[in-house]
Order: sequence, then C-alpha cells, then structure tokens
Amino acid sequence: MFKTGSVSARRSKSRQNRRIMRIEPLEDVNTDGYVRYFDPKSPQLSLLGGSPIAAAIPSGRLCRYAFYDAENGNSMTSSEEDPLLSINAFSGTITVLRPMTDTERASAQVFTIKAYDSNYNDLYDLATLTIYAMDYGLTPYTPQTRYIDPMAIEETAWKQNGVGIRRNNDHDCSAGDNPPPDTVISTANAKEDDLIRVDVNVDNSIPGLTYSVLRNSSSLKFWKSYSKSGGEYDFTNNVCSLTGSCSLWAEYTTAGNSNYTLTLVVRETASNTILAIQSMTFRPFNSITCAFVGEFQDPGPDFSESGINRWVVTQLKDGYDVHVWDDGFDSNPPYDCNWDGSGRAFAEIVNAVECRGVTQVAMVGFSHGGGSVYNLSYALSQVVWSGEGRNPYIPVFTSYIDAIQNEYVTNTVPEIRRPMNSLFHLNQYETDSMVHGDETLNGTPVNTENILRQDLGHTEMDDDELVRAYLTMRFCGKVMR
Repeated sequence: MFKTGSVSARRSKSRQNRRIMRIEPLEDVNTDGYVRYFDPKSPQLSLLGGSPIAAAIPSGRLCRYAFYDAENGNSMTSSEEDPLLSINAFSGTITVLRPMTDTERASAQVFTIKAYDSNYNDLYDLATLTIYAMDYGLTPYTPQTRYIDPMAIEETAWKQNGVGIRRNNDHDCSAGDNPPPDTVISTANAKEDDLIRVDVNVDNSIPGLTYSVLRNSSSLKFWKSYSKSGGEYDFTNNVCSLTGSCSLWAEYTTAGNSNYTLTLVVRETASNTILAIQSMTFRPFNSITCAFVGEFQDPGPDFSESGINRWVVTQLKDGYDVHVWDDGFDSNPPYDCNWDGSGRAFAEIVNAVECRGVTQVAMVGFSHGGGSVYNLSYALSQVVWSGEGRNPYIPVFTSYIDAIQNEYVTNTVPEIRRPMNSLFHLNQYETDSMVHGDETLNGTPVNTENILRQDLGHTEMDDDELVRAYLTMRFCGKVMR
C-alpha cells in the first residue's frame, strides 16, 4: 500500500540563524505545496502519490503539527464533527478517517498544515496539502441487437459475469460466395454489429496524472467506432496512451474460447507510480437466445409494450446475448418469424451457430410469440448442418408464456406442441381468458414443466413479476452465457 504523507524536519542553517536573532514571533516557516490523490473506488482509505511531506522546521524546536482551523484561529483542535483527515501531533502522520463525500469529490480539498513552536507559543504555516479525488473508470455495453441498442452495464454485473462479446467471424461486412470473415476487414461498414462498446472515463482537469489502457492479447482489437470507421487504436506493445475520455469498440478476432482483459491504469506522472487500476474481462458468448413478443406488441426497449421486452433488457444487462423479435405478422414482410419458422430470428441463430461459435440456443415467447417458438424450433430441426453431419448446437431451453399457435394473425388455438428437440421446456399458462394457452402435450416428457397461473388473465401473463422471475430462474439454471 502507499504510505500516507508525514511531516519531517529538515535543517536549514540560514533560516535557523535568522530566526534566532529575531525577538518577535517567527514568520511562517516554509509554505510548500503538496498534492495527494484519493481513490474513491478503493476499499482502503489512504492518500496516494508523491514522497512524504517534508516541510522545513527550525532545528532545536519542539514542534507539534495540526491542520489549521480557520474558524477558531490558531487552534490545535478542529471544530469539524466528522473531519476527513487527522494529523498526528508528534509525528505529522496524516490519516484518512472516512470516504470523501460527493461534494468533497467534486472539487479539490485544500488543507493548511501548521506547526506549533513551543519557543514562541505560536503556530506557523508548514505546507498546503491539496487532495484530488481521482475520477476514472471503464463502462462496457450490451451487444447490438436489431431492436435494442447497446446499454451501459452496471459495474457490479460486469465484474461478476465478465463482458460478453461475439466472435466476429461472421459476414456482416461482406457478401458473395465464400466471403471473408469480418475479422479481416478493416474498412468502415455500417452493417457491422458485433463490436462491444467500452467507455473510458478519465479526468484531465486533475494535475499530475497520466492514463493508459492495456490489453493482454492482440486477439482483442479496439476500434474508434462500431463500424470501424476512424481506424484502430494504437496498442503498441499492447499499451494505448490516453489523452482524455473516449469510447473503444472491442472486437474478438479468434474462434476460440479464451477470455481477454482490458485494464485502465492511472499513474502519477512525476514518479510514474501506479495509483489505481481497473480491469475487465471479455468472454465470448457461447449461447444465443431469441425471445418473441405477443400479437400487436412491438419489440424494443419500451417496457410498456411488453413484459418480454423488460425480461430481455434484464438478461442483456446480466451478460446474455438475447435478441427480442416480433411474433411475425404485425408488420410487412420480411418477417422476424414466418409460419414455417423462417425469417430474421432463424437467420440470426444459424449465423451465430455457423460463424460465431455458439453451442447453445434458447427460445422464449408470449402468446403468438410462443407459437413462433415452436415454428422456429421446427425450422431449426430441418437444417442440414455442414461439417460433421450433426447439430453443432444444443437447444438447451425453451419457454411458453400462455402460448398461442401462430400460423396466421387470428389464430386463437393454444400452442400445446412441445418445441422440437428442446432439452428443457417451461410452460406457464392460464385457462380463464377467452384466448389462453394450455398444458404442453407430446406425452409431457420428463424435462417439461407445466405451471398453471390461474389467477392471471392472458394480457397480464407477460407483465407478471412472478411469471418473469420464474422464467429467469429456470433460464439462468439451464443456459450458459
């Protein structure tokens, strides 16, 4: 740990001789200025940076140290009820007593250190101590999806789960026969959607600090925009120096499963001492989830439209690659999911499995969106995958919420068919409404769970917190990130 500052005596023969000849009380001894830094993110309360404070004190004097109290004049005591710092009267050691408040962090905190000279029974200025609260940090975002733009992820979530990122081996930026993967394309293309945004926050107004970001592998590239326009950041020797706050777009360029890290480093410029670091881990997605809203609901970040939207946003921020889709017939074609399961959702899953190394697939749907889950599962079961002649993925989880068959807009028949090849199927339904789901049949396999929610109506099912909470519990227990 860094040592807190202390005041130590330095001999000064010329000053000592000058003061000995004086009869009146001494002038201020040595009003040096010192800068220290406080790290609000650190659990340990200490001042960082610089060498120990060494204000000159006349030799042969018995001195005691104190912070000057402007309200009480030359007092050795502080009128503060909850002081930020204390100073040992004999050694001059400074101790941080508590975290800085938001008000204190907003501007520099300045303290005048005084010494009591027993020869003259008076206080003298020794030094001015200025404390800056360091403002730094990394903020990652969720992946881009068709209907939901990237959202900032809470620090507690990404520290626990890591930052999910897609293997960028698909072909968003190229077309034709045998197109090259996006990882080898460095020109700008607005169709690119697999890079992960990371905001780097630093405060250039604080003097004496230098910032940089470090990566532990060149397999993790960082671009200046989501589309690669502006080019790549210069990570010579895997280090990039920063001149201010910025946004990086991370690209995972391999087909493997390795985790890679990005680390923000804060240094004191004069001593090159590391004062603070913050690291985040990027992990490649191993699953993809498609969730379908119900009839006449719009997919997107608007929670008022659908409880499925709310559930998708929660899972995205919890580290999953989840895509929300329209149930299929609310707008003009091309549809997100046709009656035969084809459409945008199908294409997204196939792309994730064939190009992005995804090995697990999950599907969730409400009302007609539940019917779309069955249709999509059927379409996937008909795919002849290249390579080894077997499915390169596992449909680990499916879920209906009061599901209705979805071959056409006015269909009101309960969807009772179990999704094809699903390893575990959760079906929550009610039977009191005019339009309602029902128990999933197909012999009710061992890995099918039917739950009757008889106290709810059809339009309430996807908005009910208990329904979504139970879905989340089962989903997280079956699906890896």
